[in-house]
Amino acid sequence: MTEQAISTKSARPWHFILHGGCSETCPDTKRQHDVRQELQAVAKVVADTLDQGSTAKDAVVLAVADLEDCPLFNAGCGAALNHDRGHQLEAGIVEGTSTHYGAVGCVETTKNPIHVANALLEHGPHTMLVGRAADEMAKNQRRGDQIFKHLVAGKVANYHASGGSISDAARRALQDVSAHGAPCALAVIDTEGNCAVESTARLFSVAKGSSSVAPTTCLYPTTFSVLSPHEFYNDSELLIDHSRYPTTPGHSLAILKSTMNLFSLQPAEIVRILSKTLKSSIFPSRVL
Repeated sequence: MTEQAISTKSARPWHFILHGGCSETCPDTKRQHDVRQELQAVAKVVADTLDQGSTAKDAVVLAVADLEDCPLFNAGCGAALNHDRGHQLEAGIVEGTSTHYGAVGCVETTKNPIHVANALLEHGPHTMLVGRAADEMAKNQRRGDQIFKHLVAGKVANYHASGGSISDAARRALQDVSAHGAPCALAVIDTEGNCAVESTARLFSVAKGSSSVAPTTCLYPTTFSVLSPHEFYNDSELLIDHSRYPTTPGHSLAILKSTMNLFSLQPAEIVRILSKTLKSSIFPSRVL
């Protein structure tokens, strides 16, 4: 998608980045298209409201509420079900200037938890509602940095403040948590609008925009190798290596270097290429 300059009505320049979650499996082409289209629509709404002078916090609430309303994203009505096949939702928001925050958890009947979290931030009297014990623990502390410093986002900020670029800070922060094996991803933006995206997932949907550039949406592939590259065949037309996301022992991928689609080849060419992959797979299967 090409970037287009747009006029702004806001007195100050603004930048934003938002994501629609990461996926351990690879969605089909239609779902990928739908995710990009819906995320682009949310990004457009965010850009419009910032262009009209909205605060950053209100834009965040608007974006999260829109994601909660779309069944394609793991939030709100599209959230993953618990073991009892019910929804238990959560949301939290920190206001950067004051560091005040509001959060809710284990919500089962609220359509948009982000609205409740924002109401707690603005009106209190509590800072977190998730049950009696958590409520008693949280209500006496109103500084968002007490939560922030324990999050991956806090690590990014610390690495960046120590002199690392925004990209290096994001990668270091994700390396700290990626060793656990679960797919994870983050999208980072600094005060100057510089963005960084890091992910251990197969696909990570991200949208970004600013007061001078129209919103764009992209599905990012992994930036970390799950397995070290193990290439065992490479010639002028074919590359074969082990999948970074193996689903079976010895799972391998054959990549046709030609820009021609495999299914547009003549049957004889397909047989020849498949024969080549079969011959090349004999050796590695013995050493695995």
